[in-house]
Amino acid sequence: MQKLVYERNWENNLAEKDRNYIEEIFDNLSFDHSRKVDFTYLWQAINHRDDLLVTAIVHNLSGEDVLFNETVVEYVGVAKNQFSLPVTLNAHTSMPWTFIFPSYKSAEKVSELVAPELE
Repeated sequence: MQKLVYERNWENNLAEKDRNYIEEIFDNLSFDHSRKVDFTYLWQAINHRDDLLVTAIVHNLSGEDVLFNETVVEYVGVAKNQFSLPVTLNAHTSMPWTFIFPSYKSAEKVSELVAPELE
C-alpha cells in the first residue's frame, strides 16, 4: 500500500490548505504499478527569477528505495532538467516535491511530468 510522507521542511512549513489539497489528491489516486516511479501534478508557478516551479507528488511504486541523483525529469513539452533530491524515497512511498526548472520565461499549464527510468 502506498504511503504519503513529507520531507521535514515540508512537514514543518506546509500551509494547512495545501496539506489538505495534497492529501485529498493522494487519497483519490489509483496507481499504475507497471512503473517504478510516477508523478502526480499539483501546481506550477514562476518565481522572481523566471524559474518554473512545478510541484508534484513523486511516487515510488516499487519495493525498493529510490534515490534521485542527477536524474532527468521532464515537464512534458515544456521543460527538462536534471535533479538530485536530498532524500531517499522509500519503497511504496509518495512525497510532494517542487522541481525548479531554471530561467524558464513562459509555461503553459501542462498536467504531466515524465517519470524517469531509474535503475
